[in-house]
Amino acid sequence: MRDWLHPRHPLGTNDDDPTEGVLARLATWGAATADVRALIVIGSRARTSDHPADPWSDADIVLATSAPRRYVADGGWVRVLGETWLTYVETAPTGGGQPERRVVLAGGIEVDFAVVSSRLMRLGGWVVAALCAAPRAARLVPRGLAEQLAVMHDIFGRGMRILVDKDGTARRLQRFVAPPSPRRAPTEREFLDVVEKFWHGPIWSAKHLRRGELWRVKTLSEAPRHLLLLQMLEWHACARNGWDCDTWDRGRFLEEWADPRARAALANVFSRYDVDDTWRALFASMDLFGWLGRETALRLGYPYPADLDERVTAWVARFHAVP
Repeated sequence: MRDWLHPRHPLGTNDDDPTEGVLARLATWGAATADVRALIVIGSRARTSDHPADPWSDADIVLATSAPRRYVADGGWVRVLGETWLTYVETAPTGGGQPERRVVLAGGIEVDFAVVSSRLMRLGGWVVAALCAAPRAARLVPRGLAEQLAVMHDIFGRGMRILVDKDGTARRLQRFVAPPSPRRAPTEREFLDVVEKFWHGPIWSAKHLRRGELWRVKTLSEAPRHLLLLQMLEWHACARNGWDCDTWDRGRFLEEWADPRARAALANVFSRYDVDDTWRALFASMDLFGWLGRETALRLGYPYPADLDERVTAWVARFHAVP
């Protein structure tokens, strides 16, 4: 059993950080449970220097098992971690439709499990090793598998802390994965798609605000608009600072990498559940996206559709002004 625990990461309890005690119990349980083939800590608790964990950090775990349905369908097994307040399953935000079991233990300790098939993880490990040896073979990898490997490479490349590794798969991955590659600049079509999607949003929002459908605007329009704004913030940061600028994912550490002018403007793009304040935030987000898009397009050497920007802005302003 002891041979299954990775020697580079001895486990111990930490009175100041009870999550470490949970990880120690998890490793002992995984080593003794036959269908659990690997347990890998990812995220901040696997990073030692680049934004490592703080006392409020959750634990993100990859659970590789020969019986993945068991751990998704029934949450009773999480009691091995300690007193459980809640547990449920959702789709992991990293994409690919991967199920994730989320757990909150007594004291607010959070542990998230990405449950994966150990067979598929072994396959992924061998494919990654083969691609490192023969990069040209990448064109032979099916698109779906290539997308999953890209996600896996990005996640594991930021840090892996191996708790259990019965088949050697985690160690194989650890040898071959590397930190995330620099971001790729968008093509002109990709850039324009984001711009056009964004500028459709204010038209939709304006109409529904006039109908008094504030809830729909808040839930169906604001969130997608903010995600498109985030994409432009990322492109703008990389266009200014180089495509090796690390913008992480889903706005992580935005306060560090985004343009200071944009960070200041973000204070105005979020609104209360109030019609007038929602109009105010809508105009603020349009203004912010507009200058970000113009500056990014200039650095990329792409034309920015200023006529679209101006037409939509003027139309929304007139629509708002009409009693």
